[in-house]
Amino acid sequence: MGCLGYKGLDENGEKQAHTGSHNDSLKKDEFQIGGKKSSGNLINEELNLKDQNNIKENDNVENEDNKINKIIAKPEKQNEKEEKYSEDDYETKDKELLNKENKESKVEYRNKINLVYFTESEGIYNIFGKEFGNNNYNNLELIINGHKEELYISYKLEKGNNNITLLIKNKITNFEDMFNGCRSLKDITELKYLDVSESTSFDSMFCYCKLLSDITALSNWNVSKCENFASMFSGCSSLTNIDPLNNWNISICKYLTYMFFECSSLIDIKPLENWNVSYCENFERTFFGCSSLADISPLKKWNVSECNNFVYMFGSCSSLSDIKALESWNVSKGINFTAMFFGCKILSNLKPLKNWNITSGKYLGSMFQECISLTDLQPLQNWNVSNCVNFANMFYGCSSLSDIKPLENWNVFNGQAFERMFYECPSLTEIKPLEKWNVSTNIIFHNK
Repeated sequence: MGCLGYKGLDENGEKQAHTGSHNDSLKKDEFQIGGKKSSGNLINEELNLKDQNNIKENDNVENEDNKINKIIAKPEKQNEKEEKYSEDDYETKDKELLNKENKESKVEYRNKINLVYFTESEGIYNIFGKEFGNNNYNNLELIINGHKEELYISYKLEKGNNNITLLIKNKITNFEDMFNGCRSLKDITELKYLDVSESTSFDSMFCYCKLLSDITALSNWNVSKCENFASMFSGCSSLTNIDPLNNWNISICKYLTYMFFECSSLIDIKPLENWNVSYCENFERTFFGCSSLADISPLKKWNVSECNNFVYMFGSCSSLSDIKALESWNVSKGINFTAMFFGCKILSNLKPLKNWNITSGKYLGSMFQECISLTDLQPLQNWNVSNCVNFANMFYGCSSLSDIKPLENWNVFNGQAFERMFYECPSLTEIKPLEKWNVSTNIIFHNK
């Protein structure tokens, strides 16, 4: 909304704000003249005492009256003078003046947000994600390169930088898909003004914003009421620095699925070190495809005790070799570990997983698929896999694996699927350890 200014004086001589009345120290029939309060009667009395022949003094009084009349007759001039705030004053002025608005007003934050979309050629591009646009026709107005537009999903943009202005009428409580698929979105600096304090979901908000690299604007967002961060930065392949997320309070979050999915340039996740994820139930593909991520030590403090789904959590993290940070994780409620370390091509040491309690685990399929550097399964020797029903593809493509003796005492009685469990393990020469396995139930062994 920019900053609120004053319309000027009403017919009673009182200041009035844009969206409602504003109490002022001047009372009815009083005017401000020469820095002093004077009533209309007092002015007349003083004039009667003046010398009628003193034309100059009468002219001065007449000039003062003219000033008052101009203010009353043309409040917009007073308004123009009052609204000359610098950009740095916007937030402060808004907060001060919004406290004086009528209670009926729902606008509680600056409603004019400027963004930049960069396109390599003229064409039709997404400005909003489909779901967000469809659900917010009554809350938004849109200006593209200076022209007001009807609210749709896609718009014709010029080659180079395009200036997009969002005019937000009412508070938005759900930001799902807001910029989903906006591959040309480059500058989100002014989102720092956006009040997201009532939002419960940011699902796919910046999904596949491939040019987005700077998220500094989000550093002071109040996300304390949000339960769903799924896919928020999914596909943001230019994102390298997530320091602005350092102080986010995500203590009631339940879903971090796909949050940094295919953030292929992401190297440092230290800002996530102190995140409270104790209520989170699902980490599916949280870091999948983070191919530059080599250090996950910041996750050491994470309390994942409520999580039941670890599917592909570190899948295709091809630079990941050290998982010591996971040593103290409590995964006792974990049910699905499918492909958790799929494609971690330089991961060779599973010792940090030695004491994991996976008694509740039912799905271990593809858990270490294509971990081509994996040679030693000794840390898995004492795993209790008695409730697991699916072992399919578990060690598929582990081309360096030569010894499976540590698995000989596994209780796989409830297992129903074993297909391709050791498929493409060319270094494996001995399978005798498996002779103790009781697989008398209805199982699948085929490789098709």
